[in-house]
Amino acid sequence: MGAANRDPDAFPNPDVFDPARVGPPHLSLAMGTHFCTGAGLARLEAHVTVAGFLARFPHARLIEDPPPIRSELQPTLRGYTALDVDLGVG
Repeated sequence: MGAANRDPDAFPNPDVFDPARVGPPHLSLAMGTHFCTGAGLARLEAHVTVAGFLARFPHARLIEDPPPIRSELQPTLRGYTALDVDLGVG
């Protein structure tokens, strides 16, 4: 799972976050036959949250790009140490 959607043969620049990326279907929220039944709701919540954030802060940018990845996580899970954002407001 730690390498899901990060195959350089399937995705150009697999370590770069690109919400418009096209390629094989996402493996997020799924692992083989163990598909998350709340996946649709989680995706909808993420879409509404990110769209609302970007509408309110259209000039927001990451302060550290790429953000630092936590090393103490299990090898099947990924996460950021911090996600510092400059909101781009006065």
